[in-house]
Amino acid sequence: SRLRLWKLLAKMSGVEIVGRGAEKKEEELPIDVHYEKCTDWLVDRQKLDAAWREKLKIIKKRVAAAAAALKEPALQGLARSSDFVAALAIRDALAADELRNKKNLFGQFTDPVTKEWDEIVREYEKGNMFLAELAGFLSQHVNYEIPALRKQIEKATAQMRDLDKKAADYEGSARDLDQKYRDACKEIGIEGKNLEAELLQVPLGLPALYEQLLAAMAVEEFENVISYYSEFAAYTSGTTVDVLPEIKAARSAGAEVPRSQIPDTVHDAVAQRVAAAAHVQSSEEHTEIDWGGVQDADPAIQWDLPAAPEGGSQQLDAVPKEPTSINWDMSSTCPSAGAEETTTDTPSINWDISVSDAPQPDSSVEPVPSINWDVSPVDSGAGEPAIQWEDPQVASGSSGALDLSDFAIEVTDAGTDAGAAMVPRSMLLEDPQRRADVISELMELRDFYEQRLAEQCSSDAVSGATAASNAPASVQQESTDQLERAVTSVKNILQLLDNEHAQQMILLGSSATFLRRMVDQLKVRLDTADRMRTNAAAARRKRADLAASAEGTGPRIKEIIAAIRMRQQKLQEGISKLYDGRVVNIIGKINTLH
Repeated sequence: SRLRLWKLLAKMSGVEIVGRGAEKKEEELPIDVHYEKCTDWLVDRQKLDAAWREKLKIIKKRVAAAAAALKEPALQGLARSSDFVAALAIRDALAADELRNKKNLFGQFTDPVTKEWDEIVREYEKGNMFLAELAGFLSQHVNYEIPALRKQIEKATAQMRDLDKKAADYEGSARDLDQKYRDACKEIGIEGKNLEAELLQVPLGLPALYEQLLAAMAVEEFENVISYYSEFAAYTSGTTVDVLPEIKAARSAGAEVPRSQIPDTVHDAVAQRVAAAAHVQSSEEHTEIDWGGVQDADPAIQWDLPAAPEGGSQQLDAVPKEPTSINWDMSSTCPSAGAEETTTDTPSINWDISVSDAPQPDSSVEPVPSINWDVSPVDSGAGEPAIQWEDPQVASGSSGALDLSDFAIEVTDAGTDAGAAMVPRSMLLEDPQRRADVISELMELRDFYEQRLAEQCSSDAVSGATAASNAPASVQQESTDQLERAVTSVKNILQLLDNEHAQQMILLGSSATFLRRMVDQLKVRLDTADRMRTNAAAARRKRADLAASAEGTGPRIKEIIAAIRMRQQKLQEGISKLYDGRVVNIIGKINTLH
């Protein structure tokens, strides 16, 4: 129509239309049809019925029914698209089969399946229904299917980047938590393989720590520090003042102190701590020995240790006054050979071992090895041999899995003059009150020397020296260097207890609640690290699934583009037949697909 209008205008103006140097006829010009307006274009030119949608629905129902009746896998594969192209391919495949391409006198196929598909193709071609279906396929897939698939790929790519970042963050967090866990365990002094068992072993280092502190306070340099402070306090107060009593008492203690100086509660707490560590260690070694908890101990054994009377010695009563012996629920008599059996009121241990006078062994027979119980009687001075519990391995210097020598208690018979039970001097600092007093006195010393050092270095040092000219020589002779050494000495001793590791050891040994809280805090880091690794693995799996989906979408887009190209060609050929073979071009973004 546009060309005719141009020709009309040209004739009116006397201008001849020339294309590339020569006039072209209308039937030689190509027909350009936009893919989105193809059906409307056909309807406008009365090449397609306006009610083509209803007719096409009927045909597609017939196609679906015929496709469901196919039994050959090859034909079923061709029928997946259920459109004109599929119907044409199935009809041509059946017509190529010599057993199914027979026709009657009227040119119709005799095979019912071939005949059905041939009629479907004819219905498509009747009224150009196939052109409407082809145009609809192009519009649907170009405008919607391919953009949706590409957007899906873009979304999957963005999600994969996010998942990679999340997985890296999760793994980094897990590494950080693992490192923090190792650092916390290293700070406490454990490996972290069995938290509760290892934490119960930590307080066993307290005796060595307390012994180190006591040894540091026993050196001569620290004695000079105390002497100067005492003399300065006596000078300033004008009378003799008892300063630093706990520090002096700790310094004057020997390697062992009487059991009476240790409160029963402290002694019992240490015993429970050692028993708990021994129980956990035995459980780890998978031995058959079950020490049980301290609270589950045999009620027949009473470990309550009453305070010693004033001026007397502390004795260890294994059981209450009645009965006066440890009853192992065994009966025994161990008389000496040739001696009458006698009974005394001295406490004894009943081992339920019956020993009778055995016959003298024959000298010609090799002696049978006997069991050495490492128990030797010693004369206690009361006519009754006491039992000495000393372990020969400990005495010889060998060490077992758990060294309890620091907590050994010497057992003596009641009423004898063997002396009071002795314990290591480190037990003095197991008492929380005494330990707090020692720390307080050390802080007092530190503050005193820091103040004296500040006064010595201040501008008022000369006036201060003049005011103290009447002081004893021992008070005046301290120099700045000596004061600095004194401050350093006191701080070093105080640091032995006033640090995080020592505080943790003390709390672990005295508080079951702190032990549980410490275990929970460390386990939280492990559990959180495991959860981070689980999240990272889940992100990696989801990322792999998205990658697989994106990889499958790419070939799917290529298949759709190939199908579009093939149907575009058939649509152009079908319209060209309607216009006596004129060239038809389907234009639009359909031609930019790749």
